[in-house]
Formats: sequence, C-alpha cells, structure tokens
Amino acid sequence: MTAANTFRLDVISPSGVQYEGDVISVIAEGTEGSMGILHNHATLLTGLRKGAFTIKEPDGNTVSLELEGGFMDVRNNSVVVLTETAEKSEG
Repeated sequence: MTAANTFRLDVISPSGVQYEGDVISVIAEGTEGSMGILHNHATLLTGLRKGAFTIKEPDGNTVSLELEGGFMDVRNNSVVVLTETAEKSEG
C-alpha cells in the first residue's frame, strides 16, 4: 500500500538494485539541467549527468546518492533510474 502523493522509485546499476521504495520526490541532474519529480509527473525519458540525486521519503528522511550519469524513465507514478554507479553521499 502506498501513501497518497508518493510514487515508486527504483535505482539500478550493473551490480544490482541500489534503491527501491515509495518516495515523495526526487531531484536529478538531467542532461538539460536540474529537475524535480513529484507524484503524477508527465511521462519523461531523459539522460542523467554525473552528480547528486536527492530522494525525499514519506517519513521525511532525505537520501542523497551520487550517480555516475545514466537514464531516468518516468511514467505512471513509477521512476526507474539506470546508472553505472550510485553511491550514498555522506552528510
């Protein structure tokens, strides 16, 4: 069961699933600039630059990943990120 205004996020690298769960928002570094994704976002397929990927969870926690670029597919309240690496950022 998902809370209202959340969507599914899966961050996947060649070594496996790096993050999965229901989230409130993400902020990503797209090839055309920084972008935010919320519940009911329009369908989008975009490249990602190397940089920060910030996840806001339903409990208020923020998770920061450092991505090595990749691709992000947004559709039907589901976001899939494919990346070479995704490392948790400190602090």
